[in-house]
Amino acid sequence: MTDIIKLLPDAIANQIAAGEVIQRPASVVKEFLENAIDAGASEINLLITDSGKTLIQVSDNGCGMSETDARLCFERHATSKIKKTEDLFCIQTFGFRGEALASVAAVAQVSLSTKRTEDEIGTKIQIEASKIRTQEPVACNNGTTIAVKNLFFNVPARRKFLKPDSTEFKHIGEEFVRAALAQPGIGFTLVHNGNEIYNLRKSNLKQRVVAILGENTSPNLIPLQENTSIASIQGFVGKPQAARKSRSSQYFFVNNRYIKDGYLHHAVTNAYQELLTEGQQPIYAIYISVNPASIDINIHPTKTEIKFEDEKSVYSILFATIKRALAQYSVTSIDFDKDVGENVFGFESSKTNITELIERFNSKNSVPTGGFGSENRETERRNPFFMENKISQEWSKLYEIGSQSKTSEVQTEMDISPTEQKKVFQWHEKYIIATIKSGLMFIDQELAHERILYEELLAQTSNESQQNLFPETIGFSVEDAAVLQMLLPELVKIGFYIDALDVNSFLVKATPLQINGLDTSQILQEIINENKFSTEDLSYTLRQNIAKTIARRTCLKQGKQLLETEMHHIIDRLFACKNPNYSPSGKATIATFTNEEIEAKFKLNAS
Repeated sequence: MTDIIKLLPDAIANQIAAGEVIQRPASVVKEFLENAIDAGASEINLLITDSGKTLIQVSDNGCGMSETDARLCFERHATSKIKKTEDLFCIQTFGFRGEALASVAAVAQVSLSTKRTEDEIGTKIQIEASKIRTQEPVACNNGTTIAVKNLFFNVPARRKFLKPDSTEFKHIGEEFVRAALAQPGIGFTLVHNGNEIYNLRKSNLKQRVVAILGENTSPNLIPLQENTSIASIQGFVGKPQAARKSRSSQYFFVNNRYIKDGYLHHAVTNAYQELLTEGQQPIYAIYISVNPASIDINIHPTKTEIKFEDEKSVYSILFATIKRALAQYSVTSIDFDKDVGENVFGFESSKTNITELIERFNSKNSVPTGGFGSENRETERRNPFFMENKISQEWSKLYEIGSQSKTSEVQTEMDISPTEQKKVFQWHEKYIIATIKSGLMFIDQELAHERILYEELLAQTSNESQQNLFPETIGFSVEDAAVLQMLLPELVKIGFYIDALDVNSFLVKATPLQINGLDTSQILQEIINENKFSTEDLSYTLRQNIAKTIARRTCLKQGKQLLETEMHHIIDRLFACKNPNYSPSGKATIATFTNEEIEAKFKLNAS
């Protein structure tokens, strides 16, 4: 019987290997950027055409390569990063497997020009489908320039399944941002189809984080700084008001390598417990430094997952560091005895001390949940007669349900006559209670005001806005700026006047009356976050989404004590709405308790 097992040709083997390492244009970008960083470059330029499908080019001013190295780097398992097995357990470079360039060369047309400082002339190599076409001397700058054309040209099935250009460029942008955040001491530029997207000069860590996440995040960043024998942590986390609905602005770096780690992410979100509402995600850029021998990064082809020798201790240190930072910036009410500059932990390497530290946090941590008016609610808890006295005072007030009311369905349901005098009072700084013929009507003041503002914004014209005495310049990340550009026509209709200054900066000249006095950058960021992943193209839907976001952000919140005239005004405006029964998100604004239901409660208690 004929033998059936045969060795695969090198070309096929390389294409199979490329399937694991090079999944899309962004994979090429990642590998090339990491090689440039490993080469000691201080300036790295990335040039992209057609989202990487036509051209990916990375130029650096690093150490360059000799003529022999330039040819050898395209061979499988050829690397300068490790020499023996033990090196795998103490890796300090980004690359080490020697697979990337061989994989790229197997599925693309590659051109490499490189020169060392000590050499008078450089080397240029052109390779296609793993075969070297030319190698010749060339006059070039110190460093390396590598260009990939027609990615997957010889694997049409792979090229066919690439996503639209917008999606592929989004992934390229993510890889670029991760590399730039990891190396603030290196200058990075990104040019796509002739347009400069990023031009990041060498900077400190905060400047780089702000340049990536947007100028509007700067006042909402809280610094992290802690050193222990197990791990050192630095970076920034966002204040709760900077939270977003997506996880697009969350970055972990271990020894300056970007990683994905659900366990560490849980430590961050656990530190924010009770500070964020459901669905909100904190922003953060956290840098963890550990002994390279205490982690294993050789567990995934993309090298974005690692294993810690003592992940529980790293979790605890991260949690405690963030908790303390939030406390010291008055985000939580934790009281610490030590100054910011002192070591939070006060231990060298004992695990029991970490446990004691967490217990200390838990015992001291009391996160406020009251919001506005929490002091009043504390008074109510201390004085059981407080609410009774206040209700007695409010009960004597008369209320006339608004003459503007034009929802006959609601009027019938509530037995409300426009001229009828009704009694009204506020309960727990949360509900407005009015008597009606059939019983009691409860109105959620926050949801009701949200409905009012929502309908007012939808009915508003571009002429109804507040001109800014001093126009405000606001910066966003490039991704968020692109979303804002798309939303500008609808923002104008609601009362915004915004001019684009450059690729990610905008000048706000006027805002809707409803947000006068509030933080415009935060509101625009929320609008961006709400619409970032929307697939709807209808302008009316966009306008509804924008109005909904502004209404939710600017409406009267629970815990706000209202004057009688304010309660009158809210009820008048609510019943003037087209749909007063529900908030824009579909929650009920009104609840009624009939006389029969109330009497039944007393009969039930009596029995």
